[in-house]
Amino acid sequence: MPTNSRNSLEQLYAVAENRTSDAFIKNEAKGGKFFPMQLDLWVNEGDWMPLLRGLWSDEEGVRALEWLRGKEHQSLPPLLYEQSIHEFTLKPTVRTACERSIPLIVEATLSLLHQQKLIEKGALIEPRAAEMFESKYLEKLNDLVGRSLQTSLPELMLTSDCGHHILKRVQNVAEKKIFPSENGLSWLMLDPLKQDAILPVSSWEEHKEGVLRSWFDDWTARPSLPFCGSAF
Repeated sequence: MPTNSRNSLEQLYAVAENRTSDAFIKNEAKGGKFFPMQLDLWVNEGDWMPLLRGLWSDEEGVRALEWLRGKEHQSLPPLLYEQSIHEFTLKPTVRTACERSIPLIVEATLSLLHQQKLIEKGALIEPRAAEMFESKYLEKLNDLVGRSLQTSLPELMLTSDCGHHILKRVQNVAEKKIFPSENGLSWLMLDPLKQDAILPVSSWEEHKEGVLRSWFDDWTARPSLPFCGSAF
């Protein structure tokens, strides 16, 4: 468990804010080493910053992406957001954007929204974390799509089958029975030791259903990307 969850979340905010800067990532990568066993340990501890530096230190990104894909089933938001960028960076195609990168950002955001619902509001460091991460990673992906494909994410949605792949991913999220551990929620909490601020496990499935219903209502109200308004 992180010793200071506020610092952990603020560091991740700094990453998201600067994710469009290649120079920022290159500089941060200097302090990292790609050791899969160590990365696994950091995942278990929820120690996100050294983990991300380790991923970025893999200059070609092939090993990092392979490792991220191995963790995809766990639905850990910081890793899903990063994977979305790695997927497109290594294979910058319309198919990658529609079938992998955009759906990964959707799942990351749904997972983060769900995690926030499992913590009493007064115990959250930042109730708008999901909105912020979603917006910044979409901004980074939009930048990559623009450079590689000479288009934008909203345009991609209008001219491809991205919507189908997003809804398919949401359905997969609905069917998953994997939930975060109580320790896995600590990075979002003002006091990670205050376990009584976490709602009863018996209510977690209900909250997940609520998050998915809310997302789907928003989707059907706006048939383009439901989150483009915050990013573009």
